[in-house]
Amino acid sequence: MLYGFSNIIYKVYYVTSDTLITILNDVVTMIPKACNEEKIIISCVTFETSMIIEPVKYYNGKKAHLIHYVREDSQYRNIYQRFYDEVEKQLSDINNIEVVEHISKVYDYNIMLHTILNILEMENKHNCQILINISSGTSEYIAAAMYAAMITPGVIPFTVRTKRYTVDDDEVERLFFENGKPVGMTREVSNPTCIKTFYLDPPSEELIKCLGTIRFVNENRLPSSCVCIIEQLKKYEIWSYVMKSENKKTSQSQKEVMYCKRHYLEPMLNKGWIVKDQLKNRYIITNEGNVILDVFLKN
Repeated sequence: MLYGFSNIIYKVYYVTSDTLITILNDVVTMIPKACNEEKIIISCVTFETSMIIEPVKYYNGKKAHLIHYVREDSQYRNIYQRFYDEVEKQLSDINNIEVVEHISKVYDYNIMLHTILNILEMENKHNCQILINISSGTSEYIAAAMYAAMITPGVIPFTVRTKRYTVDDDEVERLFFENGKPVGMTREVSNPTCIKTFYLDPPSEELIKCLGTIRFVNENRLPSSCVCIIEQLKKYEIWSYVMKSENKKTSQSQKEVMYCKRHYLEPMLNKGWIVKDQLKNRYIITNEGNVILDVFLKN
């Protein structure tokens, strides 16, 4: 428990949609818009166009993988297909963009995860940056896309906020209410379907606590040397080093500094959570490190 840090950090038991969007947008800011690697963008097309087309333009995508569904009954087939055709047409009008079509059951989580992982496996063979749009498409696609991004190194999920809707405020009640009561877009649903989950190891609690200590040190303008970090870890009973007396040539303080570097700082440097400012001799938390703290750090 990080007693005493309650004024600068907070506990996260759940992530609201707004918080998740903020966190993901923080991650996206780490993606250079202009880099040498070609950008591959994966999206799901249902009833959206701008939400798929604009990100491809923004990231200067060279290839767009579009997953969509074709219904067998003729009553709805044309509607789904017209949205896909419009997205494909607008993307094809952009110079040097390759559009790859994937027809799949977008309402089936397992099929979506399988489809996305197959695309990632194919594209990971090339020197490219892969981005996944988790704002467009069905909830099953979005869940599968987020999980696939989390287990595939280097793949970046991104969100797209809506600035303006096609339905004006004064039309909402007419379209989504019935007899004066809110109904929404869905009038009737099928039975719930459980999906298979796969366990992901959360980040090390020790590293998260040490990262929180570095944030505390930096925000309070304290020296961020190993000695100061160790002092704070001890103060809040986070320090895990157990003194050993076999090597008497090395002082206790030297042993603690080496342990701090090896056990805490080097793993965080390797993960990209912190960087070392050599001029100021300080450890700076990166955007990715701040995301880790915002999600996993507990009071």
